[in-house]
Amino acid sequence: MTILDRLVNLNDPEFGIETELSHGVFTRFRMEANVDGLDPAITATRESIKESPALSDVRAYLLAVFNAARTARAEIEKAHPETLTASERIASPPPALSQGPLRRAVLRAIDEQGDGFLDELIVGAARGSDGVADIPDTENLLQGIELSNLGFEQRIASYDATRRIILVNRDHPFIDNYIDERGAVEPLQLLSATELFTSCYLLDEGMAPRLVADILNRRDSYLRALVSIHPRSAPVVARQLRSAVNSEKDLEDAVGDAMQLLGYSVRRKSRSGKTDILAKANLGRRDGTENRTYAVVCDAKSTSTKEVVAADKVNLGPLRKHRRKEHAKYILVVAPGFEGGTKPDSSIAEYCADGEITPITAYDLARIVELFPTRRIDPYELERLFAECHSPLESSQFVDKLIDSAPPRSRAPVDLILHEIEQRSDTKAPVAIKGLPNLICSSTNGEYDLGLEEVTSLIQGIQALAPTTIWSDSEWIALQTTPDKVKAEIRSNLEELTPSLRDEGLNALGV
Repeated sequence: MTILDRLVNLNDPEFGIETELSHGVFTRFRMEANVDGLDPAITATRESIKESPALSDVRAYLLAVFNAARTARAEIEKAHPETLTASERIASPPPALSQGPLRRAVLRAIDEQGDGFLDELIVGAARGSDGVADIPDTENLLQGIELSNLGFEQRIASYDATRRIILVNRDHPFIDNYIDERGAVEPLQLLSATELFTSCYLLDEGMAPRLVADILNRRDSYLRALVSIHPRSAPVVARQLRSAVNSEKDLEDAVGDAMQLLGYSVRRKSRSGKTDILAKANLGRRDGTENRTYAVVCDAKSTSTKEVVAADKVNLGPLRKHRRKEHAKYILVVAPGFEGGTKPDSSIAEYCADGEITPITAYDLARIVELFPTRRIDPYELERLFAECHSPLESSQFVDKLIDSAPPRSRAPVDLILHEIEQRSDTKAPVAIKGLPNLICSSTNGEYDLGLEEVTSLIQGIQALAPTTIWSDSEWIALQTTPDKVKAEIRSNLEELTPSLRDEGLNALGV
């Protein structure tokens, strides 16, 4: 889009159109339009366009042209019926490999309703109106396959018994990582269908649903690990945040690492038209209150020439659109610095207050990261940052208060924790975090009677300082090496912190 020969949507390829555009068509679509009539609506800085009836009319016209292109593409696809869709491919293999195992799995899910794994694998399984669980052998159970937003924590595929279709989890990290690549949709659908059929084959072999769930959960962890970023310690992430002054891609990576280290489930998106980071705090319900889970869209801003970014570079329209698309509650913008960021009445403060955006410098986010290993900081406490701070100055003051008042983590019996994990390192599965409080309490004759929340907090702090020698997710923990090497990594990373934080960590962890 150009106005008086000036490109005006360099960072907004959809030109603020809020309707969800078909990705398959959009990646093949190119349109150039000269809209000189919008010149009066351009802001004084010439960087953005004010909302107006004229701008709405232009967007409506662009959308109409796009829809015409989408219709034309659909007609082209109809003219080539010899191309099998993923839905047709999954129904093509012999019934012994597809319909048969799936039918038996559905019947089993009906008979054993209440089994957590089967209810999760087969959605909507129910008896007929006559109370009989029966599916005719001639009925086609594979009538389609579709992408569906099932949640970040859910498995990669399930079966909707009501609609007779396979559901591919669009939110799964493995799917999300590759789905926007050209030509990737169908292979991912077929991979997901294979995952579902593998579950059915294992059940056919007489394996208990619990055992099948364990196998698939380990496979699921592997798929997630394939697309995860190599773990970094808190000091390394903080250093990366501070050094990524002139590279937006490096800053984006550092912000994703920071949010993940702070306890968020992170999805990284770096393609055109996508927010850089989606960070989700899976808080659930606390103390009988409403569900406190929330999500934050995070945008990294940098410049190759200056260490501050102007207010106009924080594109309000696209950020709001991303927040709406991702069903997020908050917006976070991270930059090396903001023009006028130390003034309470600056343009960036007014701009972010109007847009309910939380701007924070990479330096201040690094300070939170450095504090994390030894203080009780989590997404529950950090929500106040997003809800209350809408200027760089307010965000900096929030971090100052955090440094002064965030409570220290419980003194960690690190040697004991590592010993208990090492003792169980020969078992087939990692150690369950929920079992550690009892193990610690019994092995110390009650000296350390810690709750699950305290132990989980300790694990988070230790892993933030030893990411390469300890593996952990929200449920399991395992050592990657000997306890001595774990402690050596902790000491090495503590040495990179400020003297006060280093001494605080050495005292708290006893390493």
